[in-house]
Amino acid sequence: MPANKHNRRLAVIMATDVVGFSRLMHEDEDDTLASLNACHELLGAEISKHSGRIFSRAGDSALVEFVDAEAAVRAGIGFQKAVAARNRRRARSRRMHFRIGVNLGTAIAEDENLLGDCVNVAARLEGLAEPGGLCISGTVYEQVKSRVEAKYDGLGGRRLKNIDDPVRAYRVRIGHKRRSIYAWGEETAESLFRRIGMTDRDGPIARSRREEQARKLKTRAEEGAVKLRDRAEQAAEDIGRRAGDHVDRLINRVEDLVDRVAPERRGVDASSQAEEPQSPQYPDRRLAVPEGPSVAVLPFAWSADEPGLRYCTDLLTEQIIEALARVSGLLVAAPYSSFAVGKRKLQPAAAGRRLGVRHLVVGQGRIANERLHISIQLIDRTVGATDWEDAFVSDLSELQAMVSKVWPPVAERLGIPAGDLPAAEVRPPESVDAYAYLRRAQDVGSARSEEANREAQRLLLSALDRYPAYARGHALLARAYLEEAQLAWSDAGEDRLERAIQAADRARELDPLLPSAHVAVANVALWMRDHGRAAKACDTALSLAPINADALETMGAISIWSGHPSDAIGTVKQAMRLDPLNPITFLFDIGHAYFCLGHYEDAISAFLRGTIRNPAFTPNHLYLASAYGHLQEFAEARRAMQRCDECRPGTRLNVLLDLLPYARLEDTDRLRDGLHKAGLT
Repeated sequence: MPANKHNRRLAVIMATDVVGFSRLMHEDEDDTLASLNACHELLGAEISKHSGRIFSRAGDSALVEFVDAEAAVRAGIGFQKAVAARNRRRARSRRMHFRIGVNLGTAIAEDENLLGDCVNVAARLEGLAEPGGLCISGTVYEQVKSRVEAKYDGLGGRRLKNIDDPVRAYRVRIGHKRRSIYAWGEETAESLFRRIGMTDRDGPIARSRREEQARKLKTRAEEGAVKLRDRAEQAAEDIGRRAGDHVDRLINRVEDLVDRVAPERRGVDASSQAEEPQSPQYPDRRLAVPEGPSVAVLPFAWSADEPGLRYCTDLLTEQIIEALARVSGLLVAAPYSSFAVGKRKLQPAAAGRRLGVRHLVVGQGRIANERLHISIQLIDRTVGATDWEDAFVSDLSELQAMVSKVWPPVAERLGIPAGDLPAAEVRPPESVDAYAYLRRAQDVGSARSEEANREAQRLLLSALDRYPAYARGHALLARAYLEEAQLAWSDAGEDRLERAIQAADRARELDPLLPSAHVAVANVALWMRDHGRAAKACDTALSLAPINADALETMGAISIWSGHPSDAIGTVKQAMRLDPLNPITFLFDIGHAYFCLGHYEDAISAFLRGTIRNPAFTPNHLYLASAYGHLQEFAEARRAMQRCDECRPGTRLNVLLDLLPYARLEDTDRLRDGLHKAGLT
């Protein structure tokens, strides 16, 4: 049956089932059904808390849909903990245990029901879970491994019934395996009863006392549990707001140490380092507010009762950012950093400081009568005042009209004359569902690993199968193909480059006004060694969006590979200023530029900063090894190369080096010579 006859969408599925349900029913049907209903109430509470919905229930099993993987795993953990707490109050033989499986994939929607391999895999994973535990797929693991604090045990690729390909599976550990103090106390008390109260244990006086004590203990325990839960939720919220800043401060301290160590290794006084013209100066981590207008658009809040609204409001946020980024003379924080700050739920003053902007756009979305309602504010974070606020309403199918209503008054309030605003509109995707695929692919692909790249390609191909005219999807697919070719993850490098240029050209053909389409063309042309075409495409992207961080970074990279590294440093730092929380590629570009200039100490400083942010980014380690080789620090070079091999087992240096798109032979020789001096080639 053709795919367009089904309503397909990306879904996170949780499957639950009772362990030994038939045995429990055989022993006591009434008690088992009462226990099952009580557990389903606990499940319903967690589902409601995490914005899910039950779409199928059969006997002791249930199938639940969630808006994202993190919500599903948190709901599963919370439910298992609640069931474990209930079980402690019951006889061992009457305790009810659940298994849970969670999977992320494409499901077929028929009315309120969901079908397909995505659902089947979740049900099969449930069978791999331990009683009282969870088992998640590899796609879910990539989404939650850095967001949900838990222990994950990899089970490798598992063959599942009626599923063709092996599925990576992980067990989620809940709590500790040590014997509970409560279980020990329960058994000890029972032993004491047998020893000292045997004659009256079942008598009316002793039984009455025990029942009264049990009621009091239960009341106290329930009150204490409520207080503890409230305190824990408040603490978790506070920690969530502060954790990002704590991590940033730790990273900054390590980076400061890198800055001090680098000149000392050259025999230079660190206090005089700032006077050296060739020293790498990075954007201040405590970003100053620029003199001109500056703004960040934070992700719009959405009601937990409407989980489907998340991607709708996220799409609206990103398109407002893109529209404002087309305005010349306005500094706009890039989407990655804006969303990263938004997730931390910082106060406007703290968010503005972190992004180095004066104004913040914040808002909230809700759906009523099948229409999208947005309330929006423009806040001056330096004085804590609201400069402007308004509300907008549109049909869900008319997001473009909503964007066109929102961004012009924001720009005008920031001091941009109406006559200077660009006339070009931001073209929305065919549906919010298409954007959801895109966001999933971006989240998965950010891991920069071979496995993550394959999953990102799969998601994007699924999206483009349903929405073939989605230009952003083609642009991101070109990037995924290019990354596979750049890092030689397969032997089909030339084929991947050819597919990448086809996807990039298709994106530009579908939407000539989309900056990311021209950036995709520029990147692919660069790696095909067509430096002139790459620079032309990047110029077009910057003419459409003068302060697009991706376009500026690409222009800097083109300058380096074309043999003009000194021209790249300022451009890349400008991109880093726009996107301060996404520094990995920028730091590599800066280090790469200094490396090509022969400033190896400065290159090492930048590469080390990059490895702090992402230890798995292979190019940092490769160039570090060569830079250390030029400085005759062979032990450090070998360590860097060892880390490169750990990130990419079986790294084929000759293949990687032959792929590099240098316009000057001397730059390729510089990289080879450093590795050769260290005895690594």
